[in-house]
Amino acid sequence: MNDKGFFLLETVVLGLILFAAAGVFGTYAISSRLRADSENRLTAAFLAQKQLACVQGNATVLKAAAGSIPWQDPASVQPILKNGKEFYIKTDLQNTEDEVLKQVEVVVQWQERGKTCQLKFVKLVKCDG
Repeated sequence: MNDKGFFLLETVVLGLILFAAAGVFGTYAISSRLRADSENRLTAAFLAQKQLACVQGNATVLKAAAGSIPWQDPASVQPILKNGKEFYIKTDLQNTEDEVLKQVEVVVQWQERGKTCQLKFVKLVKCDG
């Protein structure tokens, strides 16, 4: 094989190696973003569930009139900082046709790559004492 043929073979092999490396690094970048996104969604779900549990366990809140409910965890204030993100929780209590049931709606919002993301949980809660 002459020098030109060897140089061409080296160039092709090096190009394939670089192409494969770019694919691996691209996949790594995408998987890192997806992992961060799923961590944020999991954190938002945890915060929403915590708020629902606090509201459900607070008879005074459940007997209150329909309207907005503040964050129920007295140990922290909003925005809640978790995993380097700020999470905002908005909770509404709504009456239903059944006097014994109230609807609790919890919306958790956060910013992700310049977009506002949100997770919404709705639960019917028995509030007869």
